[in-house]
Amino acid sequence: MRELGDGWAMVNRDDALGGDRIVYNPATVEVVSEGHQPLAGSNTLGVQRHVSWAVFRQKANGKQFVFVNTHFVPQKGAREKRASAARQLVAAVKAANPDNLPVVIVGDFNSYALRRSGNSVYQTILDSGVRDPLRGDVGDPGTAKKRIQAALKTFNDYQRKPRWDADAPMSDYVFVSPMRVAEWETVARLDRSKRFIGTIPSDHNMLRLTVYLP
Repeated sequence: MRELGDGWAMVNRDDALGGDRIVYNPATVEVVSEGHQPLAGSNTLGVQRHVSWAVFRQKANGKQFVFVNTHFVPQKGAREKRASAARQLVAAVKAANPDNLPVVIVGDFNSYALRRSGNSVYQTILDSGVRDPLRGDVGDPGTAKKRIQAALKTFNDYQRKPRWDADAPMSDYVFVSPMRVAEWETVARLDRSKRFIGTIPSDHNMLRLTVYLP
C-alpha cells in the first residue's frame, strides 16, 4: 500500500486477515459489498486462514464482478486441510455471488501438484465453473491469449536461478469465470541468462493478468 500510494484503497482492513486482503484502485472501480470468513480447520502455527471477497462495480461501464483472495495452510501433511479449504472457498463464493457475476479467484493455495484431476484443491475449484487461464485452447473464454514466462514456477524461495516447468505446477493460481483473458504474466526481472536481476521482492513471483468483463 505504501508503494502504490494514496490513490489506492484496501477492502477488508481487519488486521487479522493478514495477506488475505484485497487492494483496488478507486479511480476505476467501487466496492458494492465485501466480506470474509475464516476457513475452518485452517488455524495452524497460530495463524487463522481466511477467504476474502468483494463485489466491485467498474466505473467506466457499470459492470460488476466478484474478486476473491485466499491463502491456504502451507504445512506438509495438510493436504486434507487444503482440500477442505477449497470446498469452503467454493461455498463462500457461491453465497457471495447470488447474481452469478463474473468471478476472479486468486491466492496462494500451497498446492504443488500438477494441473490435473489428482490435485484435489485445483479440481474442486475448477468444478465450481471457473477456468484456469493456462489450460484450454487459445480463444476459449477464460484461456490466456498471450502468455509471458508462464512456465516459471511462482515459488522462487529467494533463489537467484529461477525454476521452470512446462507443466507449471504452482502454489499460486488465478482462476476466472469464462471471460476474455488477453494476457498472463508470471512477473520476474530476469537477465539474458535467465537469472533474477536486483532484489527479489518476495519468495513468490507475482502473477499479473489482463482480463475483460463479459
